[in-house]
Amino acid sequence: MKRLALSVFDFAMGMLFLHTILVISVITYYWTLKTLIAADNGTFPGSVPVWLMLAPLIYVSWLIWFLAHCCLELYVHRFWLRFRKYPRMNPRDGFHHYLLFYAAIFLYLRMRFLYSLPIVNALITLPIVRHLVFRAYAIGDHVSHQSLVCGMLSDPDLTHIGEGAIIGAGASVIAHSITVNSDGSRVLVTVPISIGARSVVGGDAAVHFGVVIGVDAVIEPASYVPAMTHIGDGEVWGGNPARFLRKRTEPGPTPEEVDGGQQALLSPDNEMVLRSLVASSLHRPADSITEDFSRRDSAAWDSLAQLSMALSLQQNFGIQLSSQESFQLFSMSDLRDVLRRFGFS
Repeated sequence: MKRLALSVFDFAMGMLFLHTILVISVITYYWTLKTLIAADNGTFPGSVPVWLMLAPLIYVSWLIWFLAHCCLELYVHRFWLRFRKYPRMNPRDGFHHYLLFYAAIFLYLRMRFLYSLPIVNALITLPIVRHLVFRAYAIGDHVSHQSLVCGMLSDPDLTHIGEGAIIGAGASVIAHSITVNSDGSRVLVTVPISIGARSVVGGDAAVHFGVVIGVDAVIEPASYVPAMTHIGDGEVWGGNPARFLRKRTEPGPTPEEVDGGQQALLSPDNEMVLRSLVASSLHRPADSITEDFSRRDSAAWDSLAQLSMALSLQQNFGIQLSSQESFQLFSMSDLRDVLRRFGFS
């Protein structure tokens, strides 16, 4: 009963907020039209169609009606028809699963439609209104009021977002996947996602089903977090696929470290081999690798390139680095430091 009361309260507050926007818009347009008429000697300016002046009001009114209709429809499905997403839904497992499967697919299509509408992407950033948007295509949501959501949540009913967490613009959080069995039947698989308090999912990042992100963790922008990944408290992950980079409390690379800094070069032979392996990892000509070359000079210097460089160090110099050490290779200076640490000059 408490959850039902909170859902009704969120719905009422969202509707009140949208109707307030509508009333303010009506008053603004009324005075605008009155001013235009007065400026044109008491006649409405014929060059501006009435429907064009009223189009924003018509759209906002329709959006309010559409969100309210979708929310009420899903309330009926949830409390009277007991609709919910199961961990595995195969249409061939019976009539009930058949209905659940295609109902879920329909809601995902509705989600795509909603996010394509004007204003909707702005509404999800507002704590009062976003619950109304989320519950227009999901049977509920677990998004805390103090969080900031600017990305797309495909499954708000399966995504738990803690207090103070941030989902960056363009980020996608997807708690489902559709696969195909050997007999050709489709299966919808869902696994909840947990995003801890004060954690940050960077812009344009992708988080897949079953991911657990700890408290105060950070996902760097444009990273891809594969399904079922567990990220510890206070850890910083990045790359495609995302890998552990460092603890949030540890300082990141300084501009001098990223740029390469001023540092003596290695012997000509070792310097040539080092530049060759960097060029090979980045798929660039060897003569384009300068002595102060760093990841800021090439978008290809990502986590996969770091792993490739670590493997090349092992093949060419017999140096074996841990995964954490591999993800600390940000520049030619870092690679030289590794060689010097193992006795190369």
